[in-house]
Amino acid sequence: MMINIFSTKVSELGKLCINISKRFFDRAFSCKIVKEDEDSDDEDDKVPNTKKIRQADLEKLYTGPQIEAGEKFAQMFTSMSITLMYSCGLPVLYMISFVFFVVAYWFNKIMLMRYYQKTYEFNDELPIKSIHFLKFGTGLHFVMTIIQLGNRKLL
Repeated sequence: MMINIFSTKVSELGKLCINISKRFFDRAFSCKIVKEDEDSDDEDDKVPNTKKIRQADLEKLYTGPQIEAGEKFAQMFTSMSITLMYSCGLPVLYMISFVFFVVAYWFNKIMLMRYYQKTYEFNDELPIKSIHFLKFGTGLHFVMTIIQLGNRKLL
């Protein structure tokens, strides 16, 4: 569970670092996105600092992929299900899952703002269907609690 907090984020951070390095290389290792022209003071005459010739190539470089909402929901519900199943026997899982959800919230928020492009495929169908998994997780919690507390070998 502790490994799950950061392991799911490492691959996305790697993709982000690769994308940033590609952008940096495209700008000839300059931090300036727009070329500075000493002759022109007009805002409309600014030229992008890039090696790309076509606009489509430039947009592809500077727009990230769409977020995989199903993958994010799966990560959240996996952690929630594990916490609900084993929390009676391991109360420390509540604190670990709290850390997981806080890290996931801030990481996803930053990645949505800085890396992912706006998605048009996401609708309310996935969150509504996920409510049924919460009901299943709650029932699983009750069953596992009865098994854990009913086993005299564990106590």
